[in-house]
Amino acid sequence: MYGNVFRTSILGYPTVISTDPDVNKFILHNDDRLFVPHYPSHFTQLLGKWNIFAARGDFHKRMRGTVLRFVNISVVKEKLLSEMQNIITTSLSGWGGRNVNVVQEAKQMIFSLMANHVLSLSVSTELENMKQDFFDLIKGVYSVPLKVPGTTFYKSLQIRQKLSNQIKSIIEERKKNMSSNHSYDDLLSSILKDEAEKEAAGKIEFTTEQIVDLIVLCVFAAIETTPRTMAVVVKRLSENPHIIRELREEHEAIRRTKGDNESVSWEDYKSMVFTRGVIKETLRFGNPPLNNLLFRKAIENVEVEGYTIPKGWTCIVYDQFTNMDSKYYRNPLVFDPRRWQGKDTNQTPFIAFGGGSRLCLGYELAMAFISFFLHHLVTQFKWEYLPNTKSKWFDSPFTSTVDCQIHVENR
Repeated sequence: MYGNVFRTSILGYPTVISTDPDVNKFILHNDDRLFVPHYPSHFTQLLGKWNIFAARGDFHKRMRGTVLRFVNISVVKEKLLSEMQNIITTSLSGWGGRNVNVVQEAKQMIFSLMANHVLSLSVSTELENMKQDFFDLIKGVYSVPLKVPGTTFYKSLQIRQKLSNQIKSIIEERKKNMSSNHSYDDLLSSILKDEAEKEAAGKIEFTTEQIVDLIVLCVFAAIETTPRTMAVVVKRLSENPHIIRELREEHEAIRRTKGDNESVSWEDYKSMVFTRGVIKETLRFGNPPLNNLLFRKAIENVEVEGYTIPKGWTCIVYDQFTNMDSKYYRNPLVFDPRRWQGKDTNQTPFIAFGGGSRLCLGYELAMAFISFFLHHLVTQFKWEYLPNTKSKWFDSPFTSTVDCQIHVENR
């Protein structure tokens, strides 16, 4: 109705919404020069003022570098490959013959991976309590931000404080035991070791509050985005049986090269060309909310594509309309994973994983996890999508409701 770039006050203050790929690219590639992150205030209240989404300048670079050391390709390949598959196979072993809520099951899987990788938390009461707290925290991010007792947002604020106290206790315990022989191979210990070295040299990289915000955001981002994508992939596949057959052929070919109980290798993962096409095509049809809406604020008057964005105005980069534009994608309403074969995403307006200096750090981790999940799902099971009239399926970025119930049977 208003064109590819328009202004609104939908959030209560002047906001520019862009669905133009050139404007989107300009905004994302001028982070910390012309634009800075600017998410709604309740988002920061729940995830912390030092969360990496809101971080800027040198602090953002330092925080990003710290996280990248634990989610880069080498770590995924050499450390997480086996762990991911163990978590997936353990979870899927109980799927046969029952109805499954894909989102909830996927959240359980991803949380198990991140809890161990970030905090070395294994099966325990502490782990289960923290898991539920993180799941409840997410509800507040998409709720009406009313700080009134009894509201979802108010409850999430209390949960956030509880999580902060738990993580601070873990940090203090780790600091006390740093000189002992027992060491942890996780993100927190890596940060604390670096801090100890810098403190000895009279420098401080991150405060305790900043470390807490970093950990909360890492876990939150993982369990909020990847499980949703997994659920949407399953739903899209359910709507396209011919895609399931082709996907199964790719994974059966890999399986035939394996001995009994032999895991899928990194080389196998890299050969899953059609699988990556399925994931990207799913994201083109509808991304998780955190990727659909990217918030920025102009730090000066900005001229772009004939428009002037006034200093202080919020900008929302939104790519969903572009993803359905026949100018960029042939037959855009057709779910066609093959459109991605041999195509560099830089040749398209595809920004499912962000862009510029804030490109998603967990891209390779997410792609690998979803690929391994699909490998075990299509080779072991067949399923039927179960429409649920009591809940709704929305691809809209303004809601967190994702419904994907399936009935699973062993093949």
